[in-house]
Amino acid sequence: MISEMCLTDDADQDPVQNPSWVAIERAINELDGSARTGLILRMDSPDRHMGIAGGPDLFLAYVTWDNRRFHNLINAAGSVRKVELAAAGQITEVSERQCVNRWAVIEAARTLFQSEKLAESVSWETT
Repeated sequence: MISEMCLTDDADQDPVQNPSWVAIERAINELDGSARTGLILRMDSPDRHMGIAGGPDLFLAYVTWDNRRFHNLINAAGSVRKVELAAAGQITEVSERQCVNRWAVIEAARTLFQSEKLAESVSWETT
């Protein structure tokens, strides 16, 4: 269960406690790469969370259960060519392989919300 949702770009906004799937999906869809560029979905502890950054077309996302090992959502067909992406208010260069589309992010977040598992319908790389 997702216990808390935080937008990383707005320090004045209180975290949303026990958000609904509708609220999570809306927050993902509001990531626009400029004013809204980051979202954290926390489970039962701060170490267990999903981070999502970017928008409106390309995103970075990961899931961690312990804040040590990270399961990064990847574009398996992507190359190592660098692209610019806004993540948590900063422009950064990342490989195309690290960038996923909105559908992949929503699919990963929905599966996490429903079952607290990694979605098997998308590609992950563990670091």
